[in-house]
Amino acid sequence: MASSKFHIVRLIVVIMAALGVVGCGNNRASESEEYVRVEGFGIGTTYRIIARTSSDRIPEISQAASDIFAEMTASMSIFDSTSLLSRINRGETDSVDMHIKQMISLARGVNSLSEGMYDITVAPLTEAYGFAGKERQAEVSDSGYTIQILASDKQVKTSDSQFKGYRGKVSCYIGGGVLKYKYCYGSFSSRSEASQQLAAVKRSFKDAFVVRYSQGKIVK
Repeated sequence: MASSKFHIVRLIVVIMAALGVVGCGNNRASESEEYVRVEGFGIGTTYRIIARTSSDRIPEISQAASDIFAEMTASMSIFDSTSLLSRINRGETDSVDMHIKQMISLARGVNSLSEGMYDITVAPLTEAYGFAGKERQAEVSDSGYTIQILASDKQVKTSDSQFKGYRGKVSCYIGGGVLKYKYCYGSFSSRSEASQQLAAVKRSFKDAFVVRYSQGKIVK
């Protein structure tokens, strides 16, 4: 909860910067301004942004929100089996990024204020009760949708520099053709959910596209 608040504040700041309202100066609203609404999906939920600006700024606001939610998903989503937090929970890595460090720091503060009532290590219990997305991860681990960013005729380490900001966050699937090794980001339960993240991925990989997988193979 504390970490989500941290990212919401950051999202507000980024959108304010995009709208040009950070700082002093232009205090008079333009006659072309109106109340516009931007909606989207991220981290297993939806968001809605209402701002007073010109309608031609909608793509800019939408992209700013999409980029932040994509970053949050890659770092801390329990619904994405390839996120850093999911891989930490499975014991596949002990590396943490700035977002998880911030989450741990805030969690320790809440733990202290609540005299131990809040415990960041409670994951095994929440999983046992079905509150932590574990059932959904199991559902999409065998089949689902993902975003293909690269194909190769030979296996490539997922930590390779060619994966750019998605290093260590991609999974390899087997597909048809000469370039049978398909490297993909994310694990989603529906095509529409995957498509919500596609725009952000395309900023790094312009030819990325959504595919369906089953039992470790691309089935399209």
